[in-house]
Amino acid sequence: MDVNSVNFIYAGLLTAGGVIGYLKAASIPSLAAGAGSGAIVGLATYYNIPQKTILVAAVSGILTVAMGRRFIRSGKFIPAGLIAGSSAVTFITQLLKIQREGM
Repeated sequence: MDVNSVNFIYAGLLTAGGVIGYLKAASIPSLAAGAGSGAIVGLATYYNIPQKTILVAAVSGILTVAMGRRFIRSGKFIPAGLIAGSSAVTFITQLLKIQREGM
């Protein structure tokens, strides 16, 4: 699977998570965070901006830490564990791309 496919799947997961959080708990912060971060990843990938790998690595790295902490505190896989895990996979994918091809 190529990096762009990983990015698009990740963007969809983030966006869907934000929408589900809003629908289940009327959480506007969940909607904003999920849809916002999903849009950043998706649009950066779609438009192939020059620094997309760094941008996606930053978003996924931040979410790995933030949602990882939430998962450790709550012990709930959905949503925190799922987002932390998928963010970690995306972050590692971006780092491998940087190592392989440079920035």
